[in-house]
Amino acid sequence: MRHNSKSLCILQYDECSIQLLKAIPSHSGVEIQECIVETGNWMYSDGSMSRALIRFSEEHDLSRSQVYAVFPRHDVAVRINELPSQDEAEVSGMVELMAGEMLPLPLEELVVSSSILDTLEGGHSRVLIAAARKSTVEEYLELLRIAGIEPVQLLLSTRCLLAAAEYPHSLPEPDVLLLECTGTSVECIGLHEGQLVYSRSATWQDSSPDMLLEKVEKIMTAFQRESLGVASDLNVYVSSPGEPVNALASRLETHLGLSCRSAIPVLRGVRNGVEVLADTIPATLLGGVLLAQEDVSPALNLLPSNVLEARQRDSTQTRVLRIGAGILSVLILSTVLYFQAIGSREDYLETLEMQADELRPAARAIVIKRNHLQRLQQRVEQKNTVYEYFGNIAGQMPDKGINLTRFSYRIDDGITLQGRADRIGRFDSFIDNLRSLGRSVYPQLAQAQEMYRTLRKERGKDVWDYSISIPFPEENEEGEEE
Repeated sequence: MRHNSKSLCILQYDECSIQLLKAIPSHSGVEIQECIVETGNWMYSDGSMSRALIRFSEEHDLSRSQVYAVFPRHDVAVRINELPSQDEAEVSGMVELMAGEMLPLPLEELVVSSSILDTLEGGHSRVLIAAARKSTVEEYLELLRIAGIEPVQLLLSTRCLLAAAEYPHSLPEPDVLLLECTGTSVECIGLHEGQLVYSRSATWQDSSPDMLLEKVEKIMTAFQRESLGVASDLNVYVSSPGEPVNALASRLETHLGLSCRSAIPVLRGVRNGVEVLADTIPATLLGGVLLAQEDVSPALNLLPSNVLEARQRDSTQTRVLRIGAGILSVLILSTVLYFQAIGSREDYLETLEMQADELRPAARAIVIKRNHLQRLQQRVEQKNTVYEYFGNIAGQMPDKGINLTRFSYRIDDGITLQGRADRIGRFDSFIDNLRSLGRSVYPQLAQAQEMYRTLRKERGKDVWDYSISIPFPEENEEGEEE
């Protein structure tokens, strides 16, 4: 999609509000152009939400803009976990295996994404994990599509709020609660020593101020209860895309008996245009700009895999069409010039035939390569993934007394397993199970062979270190002639 300016748009909507921030991104400081918050009482079921988005998109020319959409926290299950890897691909695989614990649904019915927040010693990392129902995400995107909006990414509001809090550096206080309030929702993140330790949100239908105070109080109570080690003297920062934050902070401070301030520090990444915001501070939308221009750690993208794959196909087709159009333009221009110069129909046809003869070998080569790529893709799709191998292998382990300390997968060589067992019989049972599964279901596992078993003492007890190798057989592929 061709965009009509250098600015980008951060868009979030629900049945009570549509929020839009237009800004010019810059690593030296964002320039805010416009912040628009429109409130209403729309519904998905009767089509009023869709009609409101269509009208809003037309009024602000969003169909030709670079739009990053923000998905609300209350429709997502969120966790903060420490995982034994710092590699994004490995972390993504681990997160997919954990998704069923977050939402009791098959993986194909979920949209799962993650973002590495911090790298730790020993090759570990702290990871923000999000899982949402695929149908809910697709409904959110479908209303945008009907309104002519194709978002570049679908950001998670929690990750946006965190981006606003941590750029260009974390908030100075050791224990911070950052709130983003609207008339019918509130989201908060809790930070301890600059690290995200808590995330919660709440929504309601009654837009009275008392309901907001009640929900915030419950969230803060849960934060103090669940976040062990966090001091009791919290520093509460308040932001809102549509409410005057000074008055809102004052109300919260009176009700909660804690120091509540407007979230002015999140404006550190803004160079120009603060006056556009008046007395509002849209922290989530500002964080979306920072994620879009990659000024903080990677965003958490909730676009479903089928949408990403479709966009990749469309992009490839577009490039092919552009190349074809360019080649066609050159041929047409060459033909016209040649025809004008020669002035002979016979010579003109002969030249075209020669050009066609020159292009035929290249066209045949392209067809051959395309068919070869299709066959390669089919073969790749038929291979088991590393996660399927890991799941099948782990399922053959005895229930207790044995563990797996290393899983090494090389697509050209095979799999190497290392671990420990308290009895040698458990190791023998494990390798026998692998071979048995290989004879019945997965032929590769039938090649499982012992590399070593070593007895040693650990805390006065016998421990067997072991290693198993599962080599992959070489495939002899015959070349095909076209």
